[in-house]
Amino acid sequence: MNMKKIVFLTIILLTSLLFAACSSDSSEESSANENSDSNENSDSSENAGNDADYPSDTMKLIIPWGSGGNADVFGRKVMSVIEEGIDESTVVENQTGAGGEVAITNFAVEQPDPHTFLKTSASNFALTPQFKEVKYSQDDFKPVVGNIFSQFVLMTNPEETGIESMEDLKEYGQDQTIKFGSTSGPGGDTYTIQAALFKEMGIDAENVVLDGGQDLVNNLLGGHVDVTVGIQPLADEYYKSGELQPLASFSPEAYELEGIDPVPPLTELGYDIEYRSLNFLNVAKDTPDEVVDAIHDKFIEAYEDEEFKEFVEENSFVMAPMNSEEITEFIENQKSDMKRFLELIEE
Repeated sequence: MNMKKIVFLTIILLTSLLFAACSSDSSEESSANENSDSNENSDSSENAGNDADYPSDTMKLIIPWGSGGNADVFGRKVMSVIEEGIDESTVVENQTGAGGEVAITNFAVEQPDPHTFLKTSASNFALTPQFKEVKYSQDDFKPVVGNIFSQFVLMTNPEETGIESMEDLKEYGQDQTIKFGSTSGPGGDTYTIQAALFKEMGIDAENVVLDGGQDLVNNLLGGHVDVTVGIQPLADEYYKSGELQPLASFSPEAYELEGIDPVPPLTELGYDIEYRSLNFLNVAKDTPDEVVDAIHDKFIEAYEDEEFKEFVEENSFVMAPMNSEEITEFIENQKSDMKRFLELIEE
């Protein structure tokens, strides 16, 4: 009887130990699986914002203005330089309409992935929404990196108008309505800065909407408008040849070009009008900061390329390699200037 008890208890003990061992193995396996899943998720999250993993698809730049202008020429060149250093291709697409508003609105609605980005001007956020209702806001985008400053120069075709100075322009405007070219109607920068200037000068002016910087030059050469803004350096060769006459610079500094006299700023000539355009890139608003940094670094790297530096110098571009915070600050400062111009136009 005692022997049977001993055998019975021994069997129970061995069974308990075996069950405990199996449970321990199962628990360890489950824990290992959970840790494995956790590590996989962690790796996936890190890779999503890893500089080394960007780009993993075609990089597409949308330009909301016509081909041939500064934004287009600069954009195509910088994308070609970037393409040489990555394993993916690049695409540049012009989506024109309403001075850029069509492409900007489409981008705000679609919110594409970070491989697609949009070039804009600061005025698209600092000016246009103050003038009219738009279907986008600054919060729909995340600025990435600055491209270039555009220096605007008021110019004329002296053979057609006989105008060679700002004094001539004011006298010309006393007897007739001036026709001026811009890349948009009211709400765009090329319209607003000229309309504000003519209002300050006390002369009547009529706007003619044209398609991009090169179209402004072509229509001035053809005598279809009296004056327009030259978005430098598109008109440089015509200044040198004498076909077009630069009258004044909208920028705070003179416009200097070898072969011609410095073009004085409007503020130096007694007009309280000052403006400089900033072009920059945007991505969708929810793009992770790590990815924004990766895109920013790709462009800064391209800016440092020796071939690209030569291209910038040959085209007299003024670089603006701003980061996201600097771009936002520039826009905020420009909003107050644009508000003053609009109030002047409405007087």
